[in-house]
Amino acid sequence: MSNRHLARTIALQTLFEWDFHHRSKKLFELLEKNKKQFAPEFDDQDFTERLIKGVTKNLSEIDELIQKFAPEWPIDQITIVDRNILRIGTFELKYDYSMPPRVAINESIELAKAFGGESSYRFVNGVLGAIYKDAEESGELSKLYEGNPSKTTNDSNESREQPKEVSVGGVVFRKEGKAYHIALIKDAVGKWTFPKGKIGDTIENETIESALVRELKEEIGLTRRRVIEPVGSIDVTVHPPGKQPYPKRIYYYLVETDQPTLQSENSVTVQDARWFVFDEAERVLDYENSKSILRKAKEKIDNLSKNEP
Repeated sequence: MSNRHLARTIALQTLFEWDFHHRSKKLFELLEKNKKQFAPEFDDQDFTERLIKGVTKNLSEIDELIQKFAPEWPIDQITIVDRNILRIGTFELKYDYSMPPRVAINESIELAKAFGGESSYRFVNGVLGAIYKDAEESGELSKLYEGNPSKTTNDSNESREQPKEVSVGGVVFRKEGKAYHIALIKDAVGKWTFPKGKIGDTIENETIESALVRELKEEIGLTRRRVIEPVGSIDVTVHPPGKQPYPKRIYYYLVETDQPTLQSENSVTVQDARWFVFDEAERVLDYENSKSILRKAKEKIDNLSKNEP
């Protein structure tokens, strides 16, 4: 189970108990209990807390939105499990924006399949799909990533269309002595960049984090890793031969490893994989948007190193 899916599961369990007891119990005491009981070594606590805080802070507006798109079901007549899955999904769609909309919806569907009734996933899919469609038709989706502190664009004139393709990549680093090394690949056209790939390319309903883990294993042979946090995202325009250009968004995550050896996929898309020290990595990177992501990653790694004992 990916960290983010586990985070949503713990958030759901906590919100379920809070709701079941008519919101009389202290929310974050429930959260701590559930983390200790279900995931004592869980290392993505911030995401779980963000979900819970986000849902409860915006609860009235979220419930109104659910009611609007499920008018035949008063909010107090929806089962507690389904109600809180919808609350988490609605928060991610309308308030958080850290995940692509379809990933947020798919994650909610998976929660419904695991913890809801036989038809829960269809109900959840219908309501969240309607919320997403309404936001898309109203033009709201064009503003989703504006003002997002993790948003990085490679061109201020780049199209703001919603991406037709979503990929995920890793800024993978390893500490050797006092130096930090970055893993880069040489792509299909012989340029150095970060390992990355399309979400759901070979696996249906793939989460963003499971896609990241898969791509890092496939492209650079990474089997030992710790996914730390998002670095940012870039929007690019893909120009396939003989076809219409289309927008693509790539999300990047900071990933730590102690694995000294990289093994390139040695395919058409990945010609080579190597470690580079920071300064060298910035010099050899062939894409300006990749250099921007590297600089953001360096800031995060510097902050991490300051907190080391």
